[in-house]
Amino acid sequence: MELEELRFCVKYPFTQEARSLLETVDISKLSDSFFDSTAGRIKQALTGKPFLPMDLDKEKSQERLLETLYCYPIAKIMVALPENYLIKRKFARSVSDDVYRLLTSERMDEFEKVVTQLFKVTHQGDSFQMSMYDYLKYPPSSPEYRLVNTEMKDGSVFLTKDAMAKVVSAYVYENVVQMKVDKTKIPNKMLINIGIEVGQGFQKEEKPLDLGIAEAKNFPPCMRLIAAGLQDGKKRSLFTLVNFLKSVNWPNEKISMFVNEVNKRNEPNLPQSMIENHMKYHGNKKAMKPANCDNVMYYDDIGICRPDGICANKKIRNPVNYVAKSMKDTGVAKVVVK
Repeated sequence: MELEELRFCVKYPFTQEARSLLETVDISKLSDSFFDSTAGRIKQALTGKPFLPMDLDKEKSQERLLETLYCYPIAKIMVALPENYLIKRKFARSVSDDVYRLLTSERMDEFEKVVTQLFKVTHQGDSFQMSMYDYLKYPPSSPEYRLVNTEMKDGSVFLTKDAMAKVVSAYVYENVVQMKVDKTKIPNKMLINIGIEVGQGFQKEEKPLDLGIAEAKNFPPCMRLIAAGLQDGKKRSLFTLVNFLKSVNWPNEKISMFVNEVNKRNEPNLPQSMIENHMKYHGNKKAMKPANCDNVMYYDDIGICRPDGICANKKIRNPVNYVAKSMKDTGVAKVVVK
């Protein structure tokens, strides 16, 4: 594929041309660093920054362009995994706004190429003719684009370039919002883990727990089992352990040393590069609790949910809450934890 055609696909990854190229992607072969990078771009989009690239004219690397193209379908999966409609809606709004900005400044031939790959549209002069049915499926939200304010004739509507860009933007929004994912059919567990983590990162912040820098003796059974080394679920447990340790106020240097010691007990060990990349990516991020105890994929599925008396009697919902109860029972001095 020529660079110009590839740049088109990267800018408009929802078109037929782009989808044909994306059908060849094997999710199981994508790297963990790629998933981390995609998650980072999602988080930027959720805070108001563009997700789709705004300027590709100088990019000449086919490999980088392809990687950027792959981000879009993977990001759609990631925002669908937490089953949080608010996250999907916010990401969808960000991407659809990107599309509108790109299209309004696009050359007419490229603009027409986009819209004709999505709808049955006729372009005549300054007007785009499309069926009223398609228009009502993806109507722009602004009042000036309501049907009563739109030129109509014989079951068709006639739109300006700006109005047509709004319709495409609405199409992209719905395409993201309606995305549903069956976790059992995703071959790469790291994709599932990071997708769920994206959702957790944008949950409503909880009031800080009143406890201190926890010692290992106050860890819940699941964390002690992770620390003893695992054969299965090592990647998932890396996320769990780091989030747990950050939540109970362990400094990054101590977390890194502990995680490396734990990895020596894993069979087989995780690659050292994975540990380093994970710590580099998460080291300076705000503390976030690990998944709740009822998240089967993170605990029961890998055999580390073995409740003790505190778990059962105190109705523990999260491993961090276990530490709070354990330290309270042993009379440890209290300090605010993240």
